[in-house]
Amino acid sequence: QAAHSTPVSMCSTAMDDAMGDAVLRLLEVLLCPVEARVLGPGITREILYRVLTGEQGGAVRAALAQHSQFGKIGKALRRIHAGFSGELDVPTLAHEAGMSVA
Repeated sequence: QAAHSTPVSMCSTAMDDAMGDAVLRLLEVLLCPVEARVLGPGITREILYRVLTGEQGGAVRAALAQHSQFGKIGKALRRIHAGFSGELDVPTLAHEAGMSVA
């Protein structure tokens, strides 16, 4: 997938062998606190790289970009999670995310 293509939507995709290997290595190092502290950050960085450059990378990058439609939705979702115990209303969420109420 091209690095700058406009994603249509995000969907579930199968893990390739490299991603599966990285996830398995992370799960294994999490069993030992020392290995988790030393090796965990590098493996996590590898997983993030593989996500961002994988089949759904364009959609994930768009979701992380504040100016895209995915980014606006992500911003609203972060606000919902942060203020879950308080009062939330759609007009305020829409305003904060730069979206219409609809």
